[in-house]
Amino acid sequence: MKAFLTDLLPKVEPHIRSVLERSIYLIDAPEEELAHFIQDQSASLTVSPAGRLIERARVSYDLRGSDPVERQRAAVEFANRPGMALDNNAVAEIEEAIDDEDPLVREIAILTTIQLHRYRALRSADPALVYDSVKRLTQINHPVVISRLIEIVEKPQTTFTAEGGSVEEEFHLRSRMIALLRLVEWHTSDAQAAVQKRRFDQNKQIARAAGRALELFPGPWTGPLKGKKSN
Repeated sequence: MKAFLTDLLPKVEPHIRSVLERSIYLIDAPEEELAHFIQDQSASLTVSPAGRLIERARVSYDLRGSDPVERQRAAVEFANRPGMALDNNAVAEIEEAIDDEDPLVREIAILTTIQLHRYRALRSADPALVYDSVKRLTQINHPVVISRLIEIVEKPQTTFTAEGGSVEEEFHLRSRMIALLRLVEWHTSDAQAAVQKRRFDQNKQIARAAGRALELFPGPWTGPLKGKKSN
């Protein structure tokens, strides 16, 4: 039976695949775990979307492979679900799993947290929420976050004044500034290229900060500054 189900895995739709993966896992599970599984079936109907993602990270054949691409894809798909990035409970549940004992659960929790806060930072109309999410991204020590910080630095958000002009919101400026400074700390070639582009930023404060960073670190950026290493 296990061989039959395993053979079916690459041939079925994703929503069916997760069921097959769970079935394969349970075939070899000890009796005690099977008993718990049966008892938990009624409760599982009320598990949140975040909880289901974490459970998939524990047992899914795709999400537990050596290639992180599937975990990254699952993180993006979760964050792009309507309303998910603005659901504080979902965000909190995902972030809680960052401390899980299972390293693959931790990884998908980190990747999903990055995607959720990226969504907030780039799409939220609330400047305070944008700032909080960018600040959270600067606290995450995973290289995937570098490209997200670059997006934030490169996309200033503006608001129109009653006089018809446009000014950068204070919160958005602060968000871009802390993202820029974190890129300096990451000190990778991609981060350096992004900072170099900001020398000509439309905001003078960002342009000055970028110029100063390049003066302090004129050579190639080859990795995190001391004390700022990634996980």
